[in-house]
Amino acid sequence: MKKLLSLILAFAMLLSVAAVSAGAAGSVASVGAAASSYDTVIKIGLNTYVADIGDTFTYTYSIVNSTALSCAQVELPVDFSILSGPTEARANDTIADTAPAAGAEASIFRFDSANSNGLVGYVMNFASASGVSFSGGAVAMQLSFTVLKAGTVTLDASLKDVVDVNDTTLVSPSGTVISSSLITSQSGNLSSSNSYSLKTPRITSFSPTATGIKMTWGAVSGAALYRVFVKSGSSWKKLGDTASTTYTHSGLTNGTTYTYTVRCYNAAATTATSAYVNEGFSYLFLSAPTISSLSNTASGVKISWTHTAGAYKYRVFVKSGSSWKKLGDSATGTYTHTAAVSGTAYTYTLRAVDADGSFHSTYNSTGKSITYIGQPVISSVTNTTTGVKVAWAKVTGAVKYRVFRKTTGSWAKLGDTTSTSYVDTKAVSGTAYTYTVRCLNSAGTAYTSSYDTTGKSLTYVAAPTVTKRTLTTTGIKLTWDAVDGAAQYRVFVKSGSSWKKLGDTASTGYTHTGLTSGTAYTYTVRCMNASGSYVSAYNTTGWTTTFLSAPAISAISNTTTGVKVTWTKVTGAVKYRVFRKTAGGSWAKLGDTTSVTYTDKKASSGTVYYYTVRCINSGGTSYTSAYDTTGKSITYIAAPAISSVKNTSSGPKVTWAKVTGAEKYRVFRKTGSGSWKKLGDTTGVTYTDTTAVSGTTYYYTVRCITSDGSAYTSAYNTTGTSIKCSK
Repeated sequence: MKKLLSLILAFAMLLSVAAVSAGAAGSVASVGAAASSYDTVIKIGLNTYVADIGDTFTYTYSIVNSTALSCAQVELPVDFSILSGPTEARANDTIADTAPAAGAEASIFRFDSANSNGLVGYVMNFASASGVSFSGGAVAMQLSFTVLKAGTVTLDASLKDVVDVNDTTLVSPSGTVISSSLITSQSGNLSSSNSYSLKTPRITSFSPTATGIKMTWGAVSGAALYRVFVKSGSSWKKLGDTASTTYTHSGLTNGTTYTYTVRCYNAAATTATSAYVNEGFSYLFLSAPTISSLSNTASGVKISWTHTAGAYKYRVFVKSGSSWKKLGDSATGTYTHTAAVSGTAYTYTLRAVDADGSFHSTYNSTGKSITYIGQPVISSVTNTTTGVKVAWAKVTGAVKYRVFRKTTGSWAKLGDTTSTSYVDTKAVSGTAYTYTVRCLNSAGTAYTSSYDTTGKSLTYVAAPTVTKRTLTTTGIKLTWDAVDGAAQYRVFVKSGSSWKKLGDTASTGYTHTGLTSGTAYTYTVRCMNASGSYVSAYNTTGWTTTFLSAPAISAISNTTTGVKVTWTKVTGAVKYRVFRKTAGGSWAKLGDTTSVTYTDKKASSGTVYYYTVRCINSGGTSYTSAYDTTGKSITYIAAPAISSVKNTSSGPKVTWAKVTGAEKYRVFRKTGSGSWKKLGDTTGVTYTDTTAVSGTTYYYTVRCITSDGSAYTSAYNTTGTSIKCSK
């Protein structure tokens, strides 16, 4: 009765389509131009078929199940404006199917317009006619269609209301899959019905070569030869014949779009055996771009080339070992390698790419090379007692520097040096000067870097120079050299675009407190006389330091692997260094981390340790904060390790290794996925579970506690050790 009822419900309760299976993987590759306007695309799962009008398309659906089936229904929406069905298949007509299993029958119902549930297409019904079940093998149905017009059709069947011979529902009437034992498949088969004996070849892909364009098309069954044509004006010009499914057109003009088509011929190359796509398939030919120049700039190596009309964009590569590494894309004729490292030799090449990011040209495999020398960056221009001191960061790869100065007008050479600083002893007090620096070769005959065209300026008056900026637990301590004639100093901090007074001091040091971690502060100092009047200039650029708070340990705990130290994240910190000591000892480095926790896995049980944390830079070469000199202490007690759990006549006996420093132990038990339950406390290293029930599997774990049992002093093994009780 179940199978008869399901047949009735299939037409009374057609619900929304829910896919149960997908076709085999595979698809038709796209090409550089739209397909022929008379192409019809039929999709089944991941498979795509391209047909001509008039072609015949056969759809097959099959079901396989480990248990014999009693009934099943399949819904298949169809766009009948594109695909025609059998002419005799009207609503509620029964049409033929491929032979099912012995004793079974199948019906196919067609809905040319939407039924009450909005479905257009076919409903295929698998059923046992007289209680005879399906076999365990595949049971299939087929539908044949004729392609009526161009368009896109997706055939995606939905399996519903599947019942096996045991009257067990495998898929509900609404399409919900209850059992995963079903294996379904859907596939298609396309046959040509055009006037030629063979299908029309279609170009599926283009790729650039060093000499031209390589095209590829799908193999046509039965084709002896293919003839390739190129568009010449309004007509087609033969390029050549080939038995392969590829052809390379060479000797092309850069920036020109070529249109191709392919046609099947007999083995003698005398008679066409297929149609051809009259619209053709087009591709823009771009030759390998040529680098016209490489130059060092302030931001990196600038690569320049001649832009080709029609090119979408270019991909820039740098040599990495024996292979090429992508740098980036540019739609113009230049690209700057901003990650270039000074003193390093680089080799570059280019390749044109299309809008989808696919390569559209070949490339120069040799490339073009340059050694990048970075632009010197002036770190400070300061007034000294001897003149204006210009200092800059060392440029890797540079062998010599040339220093320039100007007041107004053009740059004038001051001198050359192999150092990273230069003192302008000819500066006149009260005069504003601007300085810049450029790298040059050892002989001083050629420049090897660019330079800052703006330069760095200052009016020369002897002024204090901040020589040290030290991070403390309370702020930033500034230190400067004493200046002859100065009675006191005024310290400033940058506030927006102006300077804000911090305080006055007669010493050569000042600590700025109340700072925000992760914030950069810029300072300057100016000399004053005893009455508080300024008697010197000051460094208008100032000295900048980023303040990072000393990390504060928020928690310290014993774990199964050691002592876990946790601290509050410090704003602006990139890495931390953890230290440890014992009472009376000195701090010793444990390790570095970018996290806010660290586990000391080398701790010895029963030992009192002190911990502290300090911020460091990403390279771990310098400290970027102060630290808590006192630290935070804990006595490390290791988690007990169970060495054995054995059945005794009294119950499972749990044994563990003695833990140094432990005062007492607490034993726990659980079953399966349950929670841990306390069994009892002991000062020994064994415990027998006399309450265990024979035949039950238990898990045991042990944890150290204080002598009075009021607090845990160690972690514990959260997994535990299991045993099946056998008394």
